[in-house]
Amino acid sequence: MGRRLTAILGIVLTIAALGGCRNQQREQTRVRSEGLELMTLIDVALVLPDGRYASELRGGKASGPAACWPAAVQLSAMAAAARVDDRWTLPLADYAVALDPHLATFNSIDGYAATTQSPDRFYDDNAWVALAMLETHSLTRNPEHLRRARTALDFVLTGEDQTLGGGLYWHEQTRQSKNTCANAPAMVACLRMTRATGDARYTAAALRIYDWLQIRLRDGDGLYMDHVKVTGEIDPTKFSYNSAMVILANCELYDATQQVSYLDDARKTARAAIKRWIDPLSGAIGDDTPFASLLVESLLELYRRDGDRRWRDAARSGVTFLRTKNVDRRGWHPARADDQPKRPIDAVRLIDQSAAARAILIAEIIR
Repeated sequence: MGRRLTAILGIVLTIAALGGCRNQQREQTRVRSEGLELMTLIDVALVLPDGRYASELRGGKASGPAACWPAAVQLSAMAAAARVDDRWTLPLADYAVALDPHLATFNSIDGYAATTQSPDRFYDDNAWVALAMLETHSLTRNPEHLRRARTALDFVLTGEDQTLGGGLYWHEQTRQSKNTCANAPAMVACLRMTRATGDARYTAAALRIYDWLQIRLRDGDGLYMDHVKVTGEIDPTKFSYNSAMVILANCELYDATQQVSYLDDARKTARAAIKRWIDPLSGAIGDDTPFASLLVESLLELYRRDGDRRWRDAARSGVTFLRTKNVDRRGWHPARADDQPKRPIDAVRLIDQSAAARAILIAEIIR
């Protein structure tokens, strides 16, 4: 932990210096410093002695280690921080290793369990881990991080079968439903894995999943429904992150194929997502903070490819609300991205802070 604390101390001192001349800085620098400031707040308040992060801070006391999904969101937030300030690269690399206690082997297959005490493994958890590890590898170039990403993603793909014509299950042990929250991030991870390794099998898997999603869970408005049970019953609930991850997959498919039809699909989903989730007056994103963060990222990635400022402006409106209104006086964010805390948040969840920080940082990276 010594090297890690030295790195974080340097970041804290830099942020303090930035705060002293904040009024003299241009807006983008101010936004960036707020993202790093939140990351440092997380590190000070929620890091545990073993290098993992607590799932929440309640009454000033940290809980036990975060489960796999919040941990993956924190790893992705640290990767975004490292893209802005390379002093976060060392803490990022350390945390990637700190997730190893989640690794479990069942039926001769390795994968990340939801907690270190439970054998339950979720395919969506592992998709989020794969994405975060791939981004970590892109920054560290450490082959061990790529190996961890491949372990998680290969486990995810064991969740695919021909029930309902294809697609990935949500939960290994029950296999009762196939959810967009597993299939959509898996597509993105597969496409990025091909880019990292040259292994075209992952792109083939992404295309299979993409075609299945269009048939089974895409609604007529271009948004994606939550899941389909093995009985064929569909849950039509729509969360912003499900559609956001398909937008990201379309962007990656366009990069891989240069087929404009993928961007067209992304645009249709983006238009519908803005209409459904972004308040035209406040700019707030009406969903849970971890979901809203991914909508911000997907809109900015689409803007990066087609230059349409509608996507950038919508994403920035959500980030502006996060920074200015969706925060208590101590700097913590609530569970909903459209809430305006009037008093200090009692239960500070890691996943909400990590997601908010990543959204703020991604808005600085993609201008």
